Amino acid sequence: MLLRRFTGTSPNLAVMATRALARIPVAPGPRGVQDLFAALPDAFEGKAIAPVPVTSATVSDTYVTQILQAIRPEIALESDGAAVVLTTSGSTGSPRGVLLSTASLRASAQGAAELIGIPMAESAWLVAIPVTSAGGFAVVVRSWLAGFEPETLPSVGGAVPFRTEHFVASTQQLAHRAKGRALLTSLVPTQLARILDDVEGRSALGEYSAILVGGARFDGTIRERAQAAGVKVLSTYGLTETCGGCVYDGKVFPGVDVRIAPDGEVLVSGDVLAIGYRLDPTLTAQRFIDGWLHTGDIGSTDEGTLSIVGRRDDIVTVKGVNVATSAVERVISAISGVDACAVIATPHAIDGHRLTAFIVTRLDLTSTIRATVADQLGPVAAPSMISAITSLPVLPNGKTDRAALAARAID
Repeated sequence: MLLRRFTGTSPNLAVMATRALARIPVAPGPRGVQDLFAALPDAFEGKAIAPVPVTSATVSDTYVTQILQAIRPEIALESDGAAVVLTTSGSTGSPRGVLLSTASLRASAQGAAELIGIPMAESAWLVAIPVTSAGGFAVVVRSWLAGFEPETLPSVGGAVPFRTEHFVASTQQLAHRAKGRALLTSLVPTQLARILDDVEGRSALGEYSAILVGGARFDGTIRERAQAAGVKVLSTYGLTETCGGCVYDGKVFPGVDVRIAPDGEVLVSGDVLAIGYRLDPTLTAQRFIDGWLHTGDIGSTDEGTLSIVGRRDDIVTVKGVNVATSAVERVISAISGVDACAVIATPHAIDGHRLTAFIVTRLDLTSTIRATVADQLGPVAAPSMISAITSLPVLPNGKTDRAALAARAID
């Protein structure tokens, strides 16, 4: 099924070029966001930039080295249309450089404004997630296009731990500076859950006209709590290859098409698409085909609304039965009392794989989880192990660190 028809030209057109790529070091905290905000005019005026995180308490030297290996700032750009090189790696793979144009960045910002229902010029943003990844970078771009420098949480980039009191104080400062503009921000589910636990945090959330939530599965308890508190939340779906979120609450941006391939894979086309991958024409040809990005995600549509089921590569065999770990996560996340969840499959000599569910909860839900998963997905999909933890580990890009969880599952 096709969602919204795109009639423009394919963005996947690269030509050989010799333009330099400027590495923009992004320090932790507000200073790094300010430096990136100041560098954006170069990107929109014909130069090209690559934001690179600086080593911090949560950003290792090894991670920075991997980013530089993906971006290769010492090598001239291969595309005249590229304005920004961001990296993408999912939650386990090595980073890959993604070439983005100013046209796609503008289309993304305009599409977000239209679905949120607030013109860019009337918005004021709070940066709460890493700006060297697509979601946080999009907030900085939208702020620059709106002509309003964003407020930034001290925790961005790992300068200090995330704290609700910082969110409250930053919201107050943003409201003071905004002078009538609509307040907007983008959070990950674990941040939203912690803010909802606090009375002052819930009050601060009420100051925002809309809160985008992405970076992990967002449904079940956290969304219900936010809605009960009167907070307008929008679940986002997108990739670095689409300049971040291009689908809000299942609705696609103007100028974007989504269709489902016969095997269930989600394909995306339209104004927000990247040019391709940095110095990797083979992968570009594999993923960008006839103007369509093959996302690797499995999904479905119902009356124009897109739902994501999981990844093509998260299907494992358990006792001879194919099980999608993302489907197990979705069922567990919908259980009341579960604030966050990640399901890890580890090889097993007899069963093929065994599943371990890591959950963030204050309740003893072991029996409920196994019974609910068995009822909805079958007995083999019920996790062999269920581990309650205080929070899910995250990578510097804000995504769940599944490698770290896999190590814990094996232990």
